[in-house]
Amino acid sequence: MDITAIERLIRLFVAPAALAICPMIGIAVLPNPAKLSPMLAGMAQIFVSMNLILALVSSAGLAWVVWRCWILWKWESGQRDGGCYSCAGPMHHKNGRYGPYSVCLMCGSKREGHH
Repeated sequence: MDITAIERLIRLFVAPAALAICPMIGIAVLPNPAKLSPMLAGMAQIFVSMNLILALVSSAGLAWVVWRCWILWKWESGQRDGGCYSCAGPMHHKNGRYGPYSVCLMCGSKREGHH
């Protein structure tokens, strides 16, 4: 595996994996207030809804990981035709200090304007 492939995997999967894993850590770390104190038993309802929200965020992160895996598979099999001149990868559009530009998700090359 070359360095470019490692950079590609980092670029594609760090943010979605963090979104999928961090809420799970939050669910595991959050204490159950009903077990800590009788006075905090009323607050348990808030933590139950917080766990539900964290589970939904984690599910969204997992769906994002699956989407990126699908994009990578389509690109590696040659079925995805993106806007990158270097590798035909999909482009991510951003607005920067000097105007809009596009960054390739596969090779990291940048182009001025949205392509």
